Amino acid sequence: MKQNLWILIIVILIIFGVLFWVYQANGPTEIESDILTETETGLSITSPTGYETWYEGETYEITWKAPNAIKVSLDAATGGKALGLIVQEVDADTGSYTWTIPQGYVSNFGVDEAEVVIRIFDTSNEDDFFETEPIIIKSE
Repeated sequence: MKQNLWILIIVILIIFGVLFWVYQANGPTEIESDILTETETGLSITSPTGYETWYEGETYEITWKAPNAIKVSLDAATGGKALGLIVQEVDADTGSYTWTIPQGYVSNFGVDEAEVVIRIFDTSNEDDFFETEPIIIKSE
C-alpha cells in the first residue's frame, strides 16, 4: 500500500514537471502576450470605460492615452467581428476623437442593440492594441 502511494506521488511530480517544462519552453500564450504588450506600451482608452449605453445618431467623445505611439487608429467590433474603422491614423497625442455613431450602425443588422468594444491601435504596430469592456449601442 505504501509503495503504491509513493509511486503515485512520483508520477504526479513527473507530470507537473513535464507540464512546467513545456510551459517554459513555449513561453506565454497568445492571450498572455497581448496583455503584456498592452501594459508595456501604455495604450488605453479612458472613455468609454465599458457598460455605457450609446445611441445611433448621437455624438460621443472617445479619449485615450498612447504615450509611446505617434499615430493611432480606432475601430469597433462585436462578437469578435470588426464593424469598421472609427478613425484612422490620428495623432496619438490628440488624446480624443468625437464620434457620431451612424444611423443603422447596429439596426441595419436587424437588431435593436449590440455589445460593442472599441479598440485603439498603434498604427506602426497593429498587434499593439487596447480594447474596452463592451458598451451597448442601441438604435433610437
